Amino acid sequence: MNRLSFDDIKLCCKYNVVFLSDKQHIGHCGLSSDTRYKIRKFYKRKIRFVRISEKYRNAILQKYLIKYSTCIPENFCTAQNPKYKNIILFVIILLICYLANFFGNVGVYLLNLIYFLYYTMKFITIFACHKSTHNKNSSKIEKYPVYSIIIPLYKESHMVHSILNSVYSLEYPKNMLDVLVVLEEDDAETIEVVTQYQSERHFRSIIVPNSIPRTKSKACKYALPFVKGELLTIYDAEDIPEKDQLIKVSEVFMNNKDLFCVQCRLNFYNKEHNLLTKLLSIEYKIHFDFFLQSLANLALIVPLGGTSNHFNVHMLTQQNNWDPYNVTEDADIAVRYYKPRYITISNSYTYEESVYSLHAWIKQRSRWIKGFLQTFCTHSKEILQENDIKKQISFLMLFGIPNLIILTSPFVLFHNILYGYNSLYTAMNLLCFYITEVVLVIFVHKNLRNILIYLLYPVYLTFFLPVASYVALYSLYRNPYYWSKTEHTGKR
Repeated sequence: MNRLSFDDIKLCCKYNVVFLSDKQHIGHCGLSSDTRYKIRKFYKRKIRFVRISEKYRNAILQKYLIKYSTCIPENFCTAQNPKYKNIILFVIILLICYLANFFGNVGVYLLNLIYFLYYTMKFITIFACHKSTHNKNSSKIEKYPVYSIIIPLYKESHMVHSILNSVYSLEYPKNMLDVLVVLEEDDAETIEVVTQYQSERHFRSIIVPNSIPRTKSKACKYALPFVKGELLTIYDAEDIPEKDQLIKVSEVFMNNKDLFCVQCRLNFYNKEHNLLTKLLSIEYKIHFDFFLQSLANLALIVPLGGTSNHFNVHMLTQQNNWDPYNVTEDADIAVRYYKPRYITISNSYTYEESVYSLHAWIKQRSRWIKGFLQTFCTHSKEILQENDIKKQISFLMLFGIPNLIILTSPFVLFHNILYGYNSLYTAMNLLCFYITEVVLVIFVHKNLRNILIYLLYPVYLTFFLPVASYVALYSLYRNPYYWSKTEHTGKR
């Protein structure tokens, strides 16, 4: 039998049927005449229906879904392709050569120029172009579309009550909600808790069988054929979206038919817990409230957040969507689906739980950096061959240069300590970076109440991010598709 299309698999999930030896024979466990008519009408051909056992049907359907969510079709750029070990060894050799002064003044000047241009572009981008556009033009709609919500959970039994309460507190017609809780087969504890809640709440649970890779993107892709809505969003276990979020976003979609995705703003409900959570809250506010909005306004690539991205389901399913081997599915799909003004930023917030400790932060941030490195290695050849200068510049600005900066900045400092010359260029760049970030933070918050924390923000970027980047490199070398899970406490 030929490879099944997404529409074929979606039909199988909708009616609980499977294809047998060919697409002329459909196996089922009991179908009404009305359903048989709908299937024949969909395919516009004669179809023979064969009654089979439920166990046999479920086994075939599971096989379809595993193949769809893990197998890579031809001509699909995937994080499975790059030879990461060779790339990482090459990067290490270059860094050692730089530290050994193999490149002399040329290396120093080049890196400092890259640093200066990047921070100047980022500064100008945020200051000049951060005002929202789509949200102001949205008008009320008479009939809201069916809205699907995917909630991937793994080892999160203690978070089930919280996320279901958040979802069912949303101000959206309950009969238009299609909630799917996606679970892993080996997570018996969370499955048990979710089963208990199914008697109280109307949602479906999708159990993903054990298969490689074990990533969030694979789980979402496995659940996608079960989606019934015109719009789809993904929430993490600890998320608390604003109650009117779905209404706001659906109005944006209905008034802007060409939109692929609306990204909601993210921040933390526990941001006052300690110094780290305060610094992370500052970083999120700059990134989601200003930087992403600026990129969207300039029609550049907008790297999505890991949660609260709202999709047009029709557009999402027209391509092969998530790469199951990329550990930052959000960034990858933003590159994969890029078109000018295809993504916008909503003024609605979702509040998450910030990590509390430096160890948890390194674990989380190293996965993000690892995913951005995967995305850069996966798409760079294809994008640099395209005749789209805006796409190329934004791709390098988001996935190439930032990784270069955080990987090389400690080597630049050590180089100056070892050789003691050309330190003026580095000192000027560091001063420029420090002032830029502090001014940016003050501009974003528009007050000086927490000035001491603002002054520490560039220090956090300078010394913490390189540590996470080296952990990311090591993980990319040893286990490139390992999805390092962030633990949540559920405390507010």
